Amino acid sequence: MMWQSGVDDENQSYQADDPLAEQTKRIFKSARGRPDTLAQEMLAFEPVFGSDFADDKEIRSQIAGFLREIQDRGVLDAAHLHFAELTSSSRGQSVMKP
Repeated sequence: MMWQSGVDDENQSYQADDPLAEQTKRIFKSARGRPDTLAQEMLAFEPVFGSDFADDKEIRSQIAGFLREIQDRGVLDAAHLHFAELTSSSRGQSVMKP
C-alpha cells in the first residue's frame, strides 16, 4: 500500500506505475497520514480488494499496525522487525493461519 503513496522513506517523490495510481493517491491524501484511516479507505477500494475486506476489523487493524510501523521505522526496518518476529515465533513451523 505504501508504494502507492508516490513518496519513499527519504521523502523523495516517484511516479507509481499503476493504472489506479491517481485514485490511490487521492486515498493517501484524504487519509492525511493516519494509518487507521488509510487502512480503512484502501481496504474499501473495490478495484483492488473487492468487497472482501472493507468490513473486516481484524484485517484492518493488522494493516493499520503495519502501516504505523512503516511510518515510524521506514519500510526496511519495519520489514526486518516483522520478519524477525515471524522467524523467532515460528521455530520452523508455519505461522500462516488458514
